[in-house]
Amino acid sequence: MKQVLIILASLDKEACRRCVNGGGLDEFTIPYYLFRKAGYAVFVAAPHCAGRTLDLELLRGNAPEYLQECWKDGFDPALARLFPLESVADWQFDAVFYPGGRCCPGERLAADPGNTRLLGRMLDSGKVVGAVSYGPAALLGGTRCDGHPLVFRRGVTGLSNAEEDANPEDSSSVRFRLEDRLKSAGAHYLSREPWLSHVVVDGNLVTGQNPDSAAAVGEAMIHLLEHG
Repeated sequence: MKQVLIILASLDKEACRRCVNGGGLDEFTIPYYLFRKAGYAVFVAAPHCAGRTLDLELLRGNAPEYLQECWKDGFDPALARLFPLESVADWQFDAVFYPGGRCCPGERLAADPGNTRLLGRMLDSGKVVGAVSYGPAALLGGTRCDGHPLVFRRGVTGLSNAEEDANPEDSSSVRFRLEDRLKSAGAHYLSREPWLSHVVVDGNLVTGQNPDSAAAVGEAMIHLLEHG
């Protein structure tokens, strides 16, 4: 059975509530459901989360109608068990996925040593790495063996400047503009019109531009896991 790790950055109850009420829930739950439907074992981790749990009733109670199937049949109560990222950073996974959204701000993960160690090993070994919306910010912290950033000369996408400008309230909570930072790291940043699903696949790296790309990212990751 293939094993997929989903990495979050913040798991306290208030952050979870902001995620549900303010956006980002589907960036987490849609790929999760797709991975479970494909028969994969899914683990969820976050830095320094020992003793914390997701508020499952809050998630269920606020799930949009189009996600009800996820909570009805595909939802695994084991999701309540969260693994400290530092304890699983050396485990062997087939894929790792970074959601975006308010409860999963990838810029916090970019500076986490456990994340950069895991991410570098996954990319170097050809394992599947996926991220959506603001999740690709988590890719900015590590360097390759040649000293270049992990995304250097890789085709990527993520939340565009135009999309951030359209949501100034959300953008005020982040410390940098993702499109600019990816370009500064030497990535080949690709985007399309705001809020249209857009996925870029470069080898074993799958990125999605915005929340509407969550399903397409999950499906592309599954395709790579099944067919290489």
